[in-house]
Amino acid sequence: MQVSASLLCLLLTAAAVSIQVLAQADMKHIEETPLACCFTFTRNRIPLRLLRDYQLTSNMCSQQAVIFKTRANRQICADPNQMWVQKAVNYLNSS
Repeated sequence: MQVSASLLCLLLTAAAVSIQVLAQADMKHIEETPLACCFTFTRNRIPLRLLRDYQLTSNMCSQQAVIFKTRANRQICADPNQMWVQKAVNYLNSS
């Protein structure tokens, strides 16, 4: 009886560790999944007065981009190599 109790305790411990390892693997997968990627860029300059915020796309996206958020809550992808995009990012950083 004592052997089966020890075996049961060992199996429960192994199950608990396995569940924890699987949960961490799922969280790592979630962290690596990009939230937003851009596949096309706007061709129009966005007036600074319309911009509220920005974010950079993840390194896991196929191309780097800046995603501007407007005061009307629209998200617009822009090419980070364009001078107007860099100026807009600097403007938002300073305000």
